[in-house]
Order: sequence, then C-alpha cells, then structure tokens
Amino acid sequence: MKNIEIIPAILPKDFDDLERKLALLKDVFSILGDKEKPIVQVDLCDGLFVPAKTWPFSEGNSFEELIKFGDNFDFEIDLFVKDSKDLVAKFQKIGVKRIVLNIKSLGEQFPSELFNNFDVESTQFGFSVNLEIPTKCLDQYVRDADFFQFMGISKVGYQGEKFNPEVLKKIRVFRENNPEVIISVDGGVNLKNAKSLILAGANRLVVGSALFGNNEAEEIADIMREFRKYGE
Repeated sequence: MKNIEIIPAILPKDFDDLERKLALLKDVFSILGDKEKPIVQVDLCDGLFVPAKTWPFSEGNSFEELIKFGDNFDFEIDLFVKDSKDLVAKFQKIGVKRIVLNIKSLGEQFPSELFNNFDVESTQFGFSVNLEIPTKCLDQYVRDADFFQFMGISKVGYQGEKFNPEVLKKIRVFRENNPEVIISVDGGVNLKNAKSLILAGANRLVVGSALFGNNEAEEIADIMREFRKYGE
C-alpha cells in the first residue's frame, strides 16, 4: 500500500510544551524539505473522559491560541473529552482541518444527529476506536466518517504506552469489510510495528513518543524518513 501518511502527535502538558514541540517540528519539516503544509495531531484530554489533563485544560489557556501556528501547520485535533460539541465549533472557527471524536464519548448519540450541529464541508471528521470496541459496532459510523482512528494501546490519553498487537486483527477485519475507508492508527506506533500496521490495512500512522523521545530535529527527521520508506 502506497501513500502512507505519517502524522506527528503532540500530547501537550502545557502551552510551553506545545510551543516547543511545534518549533521542533517546524525545523524537522524544513530539514525534510516538505513543500506542503504538514498535518500535526494535537491530543486534548480534559481529565474527565480520561484521567490525563493536557493543555489547555491543564492551565486555562484559550483553544484559539492554536491559530498562532496556522501558517506552518494544519492541525488534526484528537479529542479525549467528555463533551466535544462546543469544542468542535471553536476549532472549526479557527480552521482546524481534521477532528477526531472518540466513539465512547458519544454515548447513544448517532453521528448523523451529532453532525447536524457541525460544518461537515470544511472539516474532516474521524472516529477514534478503543481496543475494547467490537469492529461490528462501527457499521453505523461508516457513512458519516471521513476516517477511523484505531487505538493501538489499552490506556488512551497517554504517550509512551505499550503497543497492543490486538489492534492488527481489528484493522484487518475492518479493512476486509471496508476497502475504501481511510484507517489511522494511534498509540504505540513505532518503526518495529509500522510495516505490520500498513500490511493490516492502515493508511495513516500517528506517531508520538517514537519521535519525541528525541530532542534534536535532525534525529527526528531521520526517524520520519524511516517511517516514510514504508509508503514508497
């Protein structure tokens, strides 16, 4: 499978952490010589849906501060929050390109009902799928989803968690039934399991700690090059 997208992911402890990592990524993409504006995923945790609490919940900053970086990046916002409706409207207002909603946070609300409140023309919406959610439960979401994000870890909302190979089976089963749907994988993605994930059917690999375990732009750029080889 070609045209694999590698998406750096930031789980920002605070605004300084977000700013530092985005500055680092700006250098990384400059080294790589990318011409198009890159996508970066920012994970937001409210401390309610998951125990972790990240910027802006951790220090009361405004969500709109993300717009400062809009000249250099397009953003994919991954919401691990109890109530996403108000946040979606705010992020759409500042031009966020993609928004990921966790299926468990939606409760009994069907996507078609939820999307009545959103501008689905300007923003791509994906659904995040925890490991414990059976693949057959995703059928009701396929019509409304621009993509699905399968979680490769058991404990969501944290970076550096151990990869759970059970996700490979889930991706294979879902891919067999949905050959055209875009599949992302987030959590525990590294150079050791990247090939297996792509062979299982993933189109996009969301990479956090495998990149940010390094603090030098040159080192991160080298790792990005290795990931990108799988899509050649």
